[in-house]
Amino acid sequence: MRNTLKGAVLLIWVRLAGTGFSQLLNVLARLPLMMLGDVAPDPDETLSAVIGRRAAEGAVWALVAQWIVDRIMAPLEGWKLGHSARAAAAHAASKAAPKPSEQAPTQ
Repeated sequence: MRNTLKGAVLLIWVRLAGTGFSQLLNVLARLPLMMLGDVAPDPDETLSAVIGRRAAEGAVWALVAQWIVDRIMAPLEGWKLGHSARAAAAHAASKAAPKPSEQAPTQ
């Protein structure tokens, strides 16, 4: 039981660290574009979400990147492809959902 709990905690930590690293990569990758006048990236958006969103828009570089990222992430997600598309959909859903501070108070 104790080893199972340690394994679960480690898995959660690895996923959180991976998400944070992907968010950092997204911001760092966009830095040169920002210096040329592009808008600042969303710091909550992962690189996978950007790739998925841009691939859905038809950007060739993103379609290539999506193919690569999906195959890198497949072993970590039960051999399911589509990581980038799922990340883009999850990010869009999180932005569309009202924040707790924006919800009407309940009585």
